[in-house]
Amino acid sequence: MKRITVGLLGLLLLLPAAARAQRLGFVGFEAITTGTNTTATMTCNTGCTINGTGTFDFSSGTVTPAAEVRSLYWGAGSWSADGTQCADPAEVTINSGPKLFSVICADNDASTIYGSVVMPDSWDAGTLTFELSYVQTAADTAVLNADVACQARGATEAVNSTWGTEIAIDDAALTGSNAVDMTTSAAVTCDCTTSCVAGDIMFWRIQLDATGTTTAVATLHLLGVKAEYTSEVGD
Repeated sequence: MKRITVGLLGLLLLLPAAARAQRLGFVGFEAITTGTNTTATMTCNTGCTINGTGTFDFSSGTVTPAAEVRSLYWGAGSWSADGTQCADPAEVTINSGPKLFSVICADNDASTIYGSVVMPDSWDAGTLTFELSYVQTAADTAVLNADVACQARGATEAVNSTWGTEIAIDDAALTGSNAVDMTTSAAVTCDCTTSCVAGDIMFWRIQLDATGTTTAVATLHLLGVKAEYTSEVGD
């Protein structure tokens, strides 16, 4: 009968992958220093970054998940309008295609649409990015300028006229001729009387910048607003 000698490393290699990782990561083998996976450099012992995302701390057994981008969407039918410069949402059929809600506004700085949502519990209370979608039914490729601002209010916090800094949503050249355009803002910081926290109601408003807007607003259909926010993976 042959004698087979298996060293400690050999025993580890015989273990399932999860058990190997546990032994190598948490018993404190000094052999774990650096390594490379298929797409990114992985530095270990004090921490590993895999694929440029989640940070893994092998010494303590904890995993810090990476931020994940998620989105919310409001179709025009769910908006509130100022009622004077922007008409209430109304159903339209664009270019003999889908029937949907849109809002048409006057070329006025007071033209305003509003929306709100309870922010998910996974929200990291960071900034949001807004995207306005719209269709210019005319053969018009001029400019649309607008601004978005928001405020978050939790329990016992008063809703008021204090908004965060207005951030531009500017389209220098619409596509026109019934084509959908989508224009994104820079990061928007919410205004709060205390602090922005998950579970707050997020109120937003978008106002037309009449001076910068040169497209024909009578044929400009505002269709939807998307907001992107970040949360921790797994929440």
